[in-house]
Amino acid sequence: MQHRLFAFLVLLLSYPIAHAQIDAEQIVFDQEIYNFGTVPFGNQPIHATFIFTNTSDYDFVIKKVEASCGCTVPSWPDKPIKPGMKGVISAQFDPTNLAGEVDKDIELFANFNRIMSKRLRIRGTIQEPIRNDPNSFVPGQFGYLRLSGQVLGFGEVKSSETITKKAWVVNDYNLPLTIQGVEKAPNWINIEFDKLKLNAGDTSHVTITIHADSIHDLGVINERVLIATTDRFYRTKSLMIALEVMHDFGDMKRKDWKNKPTFTIDSRTIDMGDVQEGAKVSKVITIKNTGKTPLKILKTKADCSCTVLTNIDQEIPPGGALNATITLDSIFMHDLASKTVILYTNDPSNPKIQLTVMARVREN
Repeated sequence: MQHRLFAFLVLLLSYPIAHAQIDAEQIVFDQEIYNFGTVPFGNQPIHATFIFTNTSDYDFVIKKVEASCGCTVPSWPDKPIKPGMKGVISAQFDPTNLAGEVDKDIELFANFNRIMSKRLRIRGTIQEPIRNDPNSFVPGQFGYLRLSGQVLGFGEVKSSETITKKAWVVNDYNLPLTIQGVEKAPNWINIEFDKLKLNAGDTSHVTITIHADSIHDLGVINERVLIATTDRFYRTKSLMIALEVMHDFGDMKRKDWKNKPTFTIDSRTIDMGDVQEGAKVSKVITIKNTGKTPLKILKTKADCSCTVLTNIDQEIPPGGALNATITLDSIFMHDLASKTVILYTNDPSNPKIQLTVMARVREN
């Protein structure tokens, strides 16, 4: 009898205790929108913090926090927050290749009683790579009919979106000059000018529209547009269009989110260890799908041809795993080498995965 009672107590104590549910209003945030203001174009990470207080009578337990895109990585307390105590949810936002208005969110799943989750937002503005100021021209842009910039950044664009931005052309000559039209542009870019003939000092607005649904690709795209003019000193004007195309998950319903695939990897940093200069080294990485529908790697992109990821084109079933091989060619490298591989997936919580490949290269 005592043995049975002891076994029952052990079983009872080892059984997971369900945490009491809390009204979302009882978790009071200092701010639910983190506004980072205006920052210059670049790749400096932005760190957002959300401080909260548990004003309820129960432990606040955060189950997970999911970001709306792969450019944002959240972190949160792994222990319950006691009544009256404070906690912090943080998120690191990577603005690389982005420009313009930013509105990202992270979704907080916890022991709420009337809602499934709560959303926190990250907002701000990233300046264009080159300011579109007709009075501030790009050094090296020769001729008298001048573009307001050499690069027009669209930032992150969903694969079904149509987005429009403007640039300027200014006639800095003392006689009329003419825009003759577009000399070269891909079929997914539409360019319109509000006037083609510019008298001395005139400005023409250039409206550039991106039809991302016609690109049929993912990842960073840099496409050069050529504009023909009558400027005899520099006839053809060049404008680089920069954007990153992301898979669009906007039509997903709530049930699709609950049954989504989930990309899981032990570490996003692959350390190749000590490598002799010029040697090729490989390592097997395991990608798991801990979700409920098949996981697909839609595209991979390395920052140089020295890094190759193979055996990645297979669909990973729910609960399954895929062993892929990543190879680093250390030729012309020295000291601490670091390379990047980007994976684009059909996991809406992890649409863009960045893997960092590192090695300590010894000179011959």
